[in-house]
This record gives sequence, structure tokens and C-alpha cells, in this order.
Amino acid sequence: FSLDRLDGQGTLSLADLRGKAVVVNFWASWCAPCKDEAPTLETAWQKWRDQDVVVVGVDLQDLSSDARRFVERYELTYPALRDKHNWTWGRYGLSGLPETWFVDREGRLVGEHVEGPVTAEELDRNIRIALRRA
Repeated sequence: FSLDRLDGQGTLSLADLRGKAVVVNFWASWCAPCKDEAPTLETAWQKWRDQDVVVVGVDLQDLSSDARRFVERYELTYPALRDKHNWTWGRYGLSGLPETWFVDREGRLVGEHVEGPVTAEELDRNIRIALRRA
């Protein structure tokens, strides 16, 4: 996918991140479990970002203004993207929010698909899987 950055600084494509392990988290500002997991995702980003790992948040079914307030409130520093047409919902077969996927350095989905709030243990375990070289 290629989506607009929530901060208005252009777009970000998953292809741009090839060579890195990527955590893709789908969320919305109105989603209570998304609020619970936001600090966990930020902690993982801070822990892994210097090891070729990128956490990407994809906001869906939301107002841009509410999504921006969510990012500010939870002090999220990882890239936050806006899927204003909910294109990724069907493409990734989402059943609800939040959901988290892991992408390896070659751009393949790997590890667990986490439905519901992701834990620090799930993040660490699946990031390690995504970092393995083929």
C-alpha cells in the first residue's frame, strides 16, 4: 500500500520499507483496545527502531482530526498513515480493530496475525521472526 501520512508530510509506501522488518498496526481513535495498545506499540518502536524495524500505524474508519489528536495524546512517534478510503480493510481481510501484521525484509507477511490488542511479548516474538534473513 501507499498511504498519506497523518502529519501531512507526503505518503509512505510499504515498498519504501523493503529491507526492514515492519509492524503494521491497523487502528482508529474511537477504538478502546487501540488506546490500550498504543503505549505498547510506541515502546516497541523505541526499542527496535535502530535495528531495521519500523512500526507503522494505519488509521481507518476515522476522522483525520480525531486520528491526529490520538497520535498527539499517546505521543506516538512512529509513522501514522491515513487510509481514508478503507482500502486496506478488504486487502488485509480485517475483521475489526485493532489488528497487527508483521512483514519481513523481503515484503512478505510472516509470524502471527494478531486480532485485538497486541502485547509486548507478541511484538518482540514476531519482530524477531520478521528480522530473520531468508
